[in-house]
Amino acid sequence: MDDESGLVHSVVGTAANVADATQVDKLLHGEEKMVDADAGYTGVEKRPEH
Repeated sequence: MDDESGLVHSVVGTAANVADATQVDKLLHGEEKMVDADAGYTGVEKRPEH
């Protein structure tokens, strides 16, 4: 979600058995100044694709 406008800029739907952290590359566009996430994204910075 864009912090200034409150609009969602990316959505990815997956099966329930797909970990949230595997979808980060599809959610971020690279121009984010700040990223907040829940516990489903813990350790995402250690994943090689990110």
